[in-house]
Amino acid sequence: MSPAKIRSEVIKLSKLSVKQPDYYFIQGYFLGLGLLPDMIMPNQWQADLLGEINFKSDTELKYLESLMANYNNSMQKVMSEDFKMPTKCSLSKTDYRDSLKANMPLPNYCKGALQALKFINKRT
Repeated sequence: MSPAKIRSEVIKLSKLSVKQPDYYFIQGYFLGLGLLPDMIMPNQWQADLLGEINFKSDTELKYLESLMANYNNSMQKVMSEDFKMPTKCSLSKTDYRDSLKANMPLPNYCKGALQALKFINKRT
């Protein structure tokens, strides 16, 4: 499946969810999961990321497959140390404050990464 198709279907899945994270939040979240010292299984992070979703149709299951493909691609990039922030997450050269406004790609990406880091076990 092409990256564009995966992205499109992940966005559609997000719109079906209670939390409705944007695509950049999801990308940041996956980066955060990849940087954790322990692997977090999908059944642990899916509800945290999207809220509870009851998949009913084949189309919704295809969206879930795309989410998992996106997750696997992200984990592969982290493991091969080939990860980088999406280009839309860069600071504006003319006014960096525009890039840091609410619901812009960069803050959403960072919020996603921070949310995933909550899985760090602080008791060990």
